[in-house]
Amino acid sequence: MVDGEIYENIFERGGVEVYSDGATNRWSVYNNVFYNTAPNPGGDDFAFLARQSLAFRFYNNIIYDTANSDISHRCGSSVGVNIAEHNYNLYYPGMQIQINVYCSNPATYGSLSTWQSATGWDGNSLETDPLFVSLGTNFNLQAGSPARSSGKTGLDMGAYPRRDSTVIGQRTTTTDTEAPSVPQGLTSTAKTSTSVTLTWLPSTDNVGVTSYRVFRGGTEVGTPGTPPFTNTGLTQNTTYSFTVSARDVAGNESAQSSAVSVTTDPTDTAAPSQPQNLRQTGQSATSIDLAWNASTDNVGVTGYRVYRAAALIASPTATSYVDTGLTVATTYTYEVSAIDAAGNESAKSAAISGTTNLAPPTTFLPASDATMDAGTPTSNYSTIADLWLFTWPANEVANASILQFNLSSVPAGTTVIAATLKLFLREADATADPLYRAPVHKIINVNPVLTQVTSNVYATGSGWTANASRADGIPIAQADIDPAVDTPLINKTLEYKSWNVTSIVKDWLATPSQNYGLLINGDSTLGVDRYRYFYSRDATDATRWPVLEIFYSEGGVAPNSPGRPSVSSRPPVTDRPAVTSRPAL
Repeated sequence: MVDGEIYENIFERGGVEVYSDGATNRWSVYNNVFYNTAPNPGGDDFAFLARQSLAFRFYNNIIYDTANSDISHRCGSSVGVNIAEHNYNLYYPGMQIQINVYCSNPATYGSLSTWQSATGWDGNSLETDPLFVSLGTNFNLQAGSPARSSGKTGLDMGAYPRRDSTVIGQRTTTTDTEAPSVPQGLTSTAKTSTSVTLTWLPSTDNVGVTSYRVFRGGTEVGTPGTPPFTNTGLTQNTTYSFTVSARDVAGNESAQSSAVSVTTDPTDTAAPSQPQNLRQTGQSATSIDLAWNASTDNVGVTGYRVYRAAALIASPTATSYVDTGLTVATTYTYEVSAIDAAGNESAKSAAISGTTNLAPPTTFLPASDATMDAGTPTSNYSTIADLWLFTWPANEVANASILQFNLSSVPAGTTVIAATLKLFLREADATADPLYRAPVHKIINVNPVLTQVTSNVYATGSGWTANASRADGIPIAQADIDPAVDTPLINKTLEYKSWNVTSIVKDWLATPSQNYGLLINGDSTLGVDRYRYFYSRDATDATRWPVLEIFYSEGGVAPNSPGRPSVSSRPPVTDRPAVTSRPAL
């Protein structure tokens, strides 16, 4: 019986075909690289073709083919393919094995998993990038290659080191004795009190650099495959000397680089500044929203600690926190401190108290709403589907919107905890300005009739107070409002936007006869044609109507929210004019 071996070869744009003489040949094909195979003169395009081979072995090979990772096992009329071993191979980017039609069970397997499942072969094989040192020119394996030590008996897969001979069964014995070049440019790119990060220019080698040795004071501290490298566990405020050498696959090592000295940072003992302006920014029946001003530190603030009743409850990195899972109508005390990377903690902030809501808010729909348009100063827009906020010309309010609410159902003596106006954004301008100022004001002096209101009059025959807010003299109610109580910056996300109108609602309930409504102004700080359009109470989608949410108590209990009227019972909806058709201002 004659046995043949094919091992430690590089087959590029070609493959291997083994053929039995009928009954005696037993081939072992191992530790080869098959790279980008091309069709042979007979038209076959396979990395490995076994034709009537008896008990062949195929292991520790890498098949790298951007088109196919193909293996064909073919049978003649009398001798079938007899696989003695088929394992510990690497296929990339995929695998295709063909059992030819002349065999007793012809089949094609298009992936490693299907081949494994159907045959039980290649149980230790891989489908992944082998990470050659240089694809197409250097088929040695990088330090992090998955093919390293993954072959049979713990050997590397592939032809290592590269063999230039492709003679079947013949091993070349060239020995690499050339060391890599000395690493250059060793420097420290970062450091802390306990670590130093180093980097350097990659070395070169006639075969390929596989790793580096990093020395601290002459003692090896790491063997990275590539730069950079971080040496940890150091002592603060201490000077260390580092050098680096390079190694290749044959174990040749370069001389060590020029040394670089690095002094670790001293231990940070300075605490951050005390957080200021701790405040409650919102609440629900079971949560309290907190915010505070950022602290400063000589190195850097890394986070904060939030205390409730002196007990630590959270360590956020941002300057805000929402405390959840609280009890309804309960008051809590909060403090906040700042910490840095060294663990130094600042003094705690001044304590504040926050109270959860009594119950879900009571919701009110507008009794009426309307938009005023300076471009059409005699037109009434109380039945359109939108509420407009528009800037035209630059730095002037062209549109403002009014909403009125009937709060007569709120019992006398009610304590208002908070009140929020919510409008759903339907459209925003397409300019690069991301935010739009939308101040909300209480209307004073006059009680507008919204079915008659225009930018000139608050009711038929009754004009708004004259003012010089616009160059054209159109009053648009600017002299009949109090200063803004809230000025949110409205982004372009189509969702409900909120205004804090607590003080306005308290005034209305204290003096119901002066509940004239509220006005939201356009942005008088932006350029021309910046705008935000919101759904009005006349929109067909009732889930996006304006709402006023009031948290209030009546003898310690909040009443239920009144229901919304049905869409079918509301006044007819009219379309707003297109932006392009707006009258000139």
